[in-house]
Amino acid sequence: MNSLHVDDERIVRYADGELGPKDAARVRAHLESCWECRAELDNIHRAVGECVRYRKALRDVLPAPPRPWQDLQPHFAEIDSSLAQTSFLSRLAGILTPVRLVPLAAAAAALLVIVYTNRELPTVSAAEVLKKAVAAEQSRPQQLRRYQIKSRGARLTDPATIRRLETVAVAANYDWSAPLSARSFSRWHDSLADKQDAVFTTANYYTVSTRSQASEIVEASLQLRTADYVPTATSLEFRNHDRIDITELPAEAAIAHSAGPVEPSRGVQPPLTEVKPLAGTTPADELKVFAALRKLGADLGEPIEISRTADAVVVTVLGVDPSRRQQLQSGLASLSRVDLRFPELPAPPTVSTWRNLSRSTVTSPFEGDLNQYFGGRAAVDRFTDQTLELIDSAVARAHALRRLTEHFPPQVVATLPSDDRAEFQNLYADHATALAQSARQLNQLTNPVLTTLKAPPVSAGTGAATPAELLDSARTVEQLFAAVLTGATTDVAVAELPVRLRFALTQLMNSADFSAASPPQ
Repeated sequence: MNSLHVDDERIVRYADGELGPKDAARVRAHLESCWECRAELDNIHRAVGECVRYRKALRDVLPAPPRPWQDLQPHFAEIDSSLAQTSFLSRLAGILTPVRLVPLAAAAAALLVIVYTNRELPTVSAAEVLKKAVAAEQSRPQQLRRYQIKSRGARLTDPATIRRLETVAVAANYDWSAPLSARSFSRWHDSLADKQDAVFTTANYYTVSTRSQASEIVEASLQLRTADYVPTATSLEFRNHDRIDITELPAEAAIAHSAGPVEPSRGVQPPLTEVKPLAGTTPADELKVFAALRKLGADLGEPIEISRTADAVVVTVLGVDPSRRQQLQSGLASLSRVDLRFPELPAPPTVSTWRNLSRSTVTSPFEGDLNQYFGGRAAVDRFTDQTLELIDSAVARAHALRRLTEHFPPQVVATLPSDDRAEFQNLYADHATALAQSARQLNQLTNPVLTTLKAPPVSAGTGAATPAELLDSARTVEQLFAAVLTGATTDVAVAELPVRLRFALTQLMNSADFSAASPPQ
């Protein structure tokens, strides 16, 4: 067993029960913390199970023997007597003659083929598993989830390292805002022009494994519970041989051990969807916290989590400097039943990947057109930075809208006193109006550039959009702008990028305008 994983021979011997007590205990302890080796052990069990089922299937369909087996017992004494008169070396030489080795070798090769085939042959396709997992994910309510990221067996906490990995992942079309999700894995998987899939199935898990040389992520795997398709672990290996393993932390360990939030690029934590009535504190108490944070400008990207217990509204703040801590303490001091916490953990990285991409070696497919229009690279960089700021603002507002409505769904808003219900509507309208304004400014700034790139004005439907849909729309705009301005990977053909971007931006602008004009009642 090396420092990271159990070697193949030892894991097979463990599966067969051939290891001594001490070795077996070491392997068992490693398996408890290593999902990759557990998956390998499950694969071995599955291969053996397939062989057993294959043998049973043949036994059920083949005809019965034409006559009973001959009783060999009377011949055993005769054989033993004959062997007693022959030396052991002579008997061994007879067994190992070339003529007898041929069928033995053929039988061994056949067995290896059966085992290998049953280990690698997926019972379902990767696309089928991922489709079901994404559908299940979309049907589940959003919940607070925090992850642990490890590289080479060590937990990653350095923001610069996490930010570098984030940059590469986003460039490979892997959504780092939710690194352990079927949606992120599926989006990367579906964007690959060339890939090799494998699906390993056990009683408890599906493990989807994909390899590709057409991406900066050359190999990735996603483990899903078979019962509900919830992702439990993922592994990403990059072209430069960096490898990370991401697992979900238990709810009780989230604050104490987390390496970062669900969405490290924004520092925004998806909150609990359902607010259950609790004795003592009420949704109105929680709404007052949201209103106070809004006045402090602390609800747009700062690493703050809000939850409610029976005794208090818990506000957890990660990695802020002393002056900001004092501002938050002062701003929330007048509220009763508020538990303000400052765990000693580093703040999640909040720097957008665009800045890294735009200064890296990644090249925009429209670099010549952009340089000609702006008159040089420096002007293109300034335009990119302006665009980035507006998109950051739009995405932050969309996040804030989604968080607000997840904490206060319609059935909870309906129970609020009239003054608190008006406060909720004001908060919603504030974020929706700012989102619409950012979208309009972005459209005004980029309109002449998109026209230069031969993207004519388009019409997009105007209508109600949920905060989750607004966030998805803002992320789509962000992804397409990254592809146009920095050459980030996308599944959209280069020739279609400007038109698709124009449509997505118009749709975001119209939906945000409608939401600002029609806050939920």
